[in-house]
Amino acid sequence: MSHFAYLLLLGIVCAQTIHVFSLTAEEKAKFASDVKLVENGDVYEFFSSGYPDHAIDNSVNPSTASVQNFTFNFTISPDNDGDEVYCTSLGPVGFATNGVAIYNALTGDSTDAVLYEVFDDCKGHSSPDGAYHYHQLPGCVGDIDAEDEFIGIALDGNPIYGPKASDVAEPLTSADLDACHGRFVNGKYRYHITTDFPYIIGCYKAEPAANGPDGMGNGSGGNMGPPGGGGDRPPPGGRRKRQAETATCSNVDYGAELCDCTSGTLSHCDTLTGDDSCSNDNEQDNEDDDEVDDENAGNMPLSVTALPLMAAACIAVCLY
Repeated sequence: MSHFAYLLLLGIVCAQTIHVFSLTAEEKAKFASDVKLVENGDVYEFFSSGYPDHAIDNSVNPSTASVQNFTFNFTISPDNDGDEVYCTSLGPVGFATNGVAIYNALTGDSTDAVLYEVFDDCKGHSSPDGAYHYHQLPGCVGDIDAEDEFIGIALDGNPIYGPKASDVAEPLTSADLDACHGRFVNGKYRYHITTDFPYIIGCYKAEPAANGPDGMGNGSGGNMGPPGGGGDRPPPGGRRKRQAETATCSNVDYGAELCDCTSGTLSHCDTLTGDDSCSNDNEQDNEDDDEVDDENAGNMPLSVTALPLMAAACIAVCLY
C-alpha cells in the first residue's frame, strides 16, 4: 500500500469516529441534575422541563410560567470556520444550565426586549405560552461576577459564556465580539453575554441541528411583544417609552439586514460585511489567508519515519 493510500485510509477511519466536541466535560457538568444532555451520533439530545430552579415573579407580566418539557438537538461538532452564518428565530435560541430557554434580543414586534419589556429579579419572564426565558444575562444562573463563567448552550452547539473573561481586563461588550456576538478562545468558538444589544446571540455562527418538522424543538413559543401590545403592560417604572420607530432593531447601531436575520426574516447570511449587514454573494473575507494556509499545508514535507507516529496518534485519538 502506498504512503498516500495508507494515510487516506487512516483519515477516513478517523473522520468517521472523531468528534471535536463543542462542550468540555467541565461545561457539561454545569447543567442541573434534571437537565439531560445525551450524546447520540452527531448531536446532543437535550431534555429540560424549562421551569426555572430559582424564584420567579409572575406579576411582572400577564403570563404565568409553566412546565414546557423541551426536547432539542444540538450539534456536537459545530462548523465555525465558514463565512456563512445562520439566523435566529423567535422562541428558544439556546438554553441556560438550569434548563431555562434563552431567547434572542427582540420582542415579537422586533423591538429591543431588554429595553421595552419587564423582567423579574432573575432577569427573566414568561411568554404567552408559559415558557419562562431570558433575553439578557440571567441574574440567578451560575456566578455572574466570575470570569469565564459558562452560562449555557446555543442551538448550534456552541457554548455561551458571561461577560467577564480572564484574558481581558474589562467586561466584554458587543464591540469586542463578532456580529454573531462571539469570539474564538483557544481555537474554540463561544458566545458571550453583554449588557448591550444584542445581549446574547446576534446570529448562529454554525448551522443549528434540525429540530422537528419546522426546524425547532417543542415548546418554542414566540417572543412577547412590547409594552402596550399583548397585555398592555406599562413600561418599567421611571422609564420613558420611546417611539416605536426608534425602538426597532435596525436603529440600535446594528445592521438592518442582520436584524432581519436576528428576527428570523432571513434564513441565513453567506457573508457579514463590515457594518454587520448581510450579503448573500459568497464573498470570503479571509480568502487570501485561507489560500496561504492551503499552500503552506501542501508544501509540508512528509518523511517516511513520520508515518508510524501519525498512525499511532490517529488511532489513539480515535479510541479516545
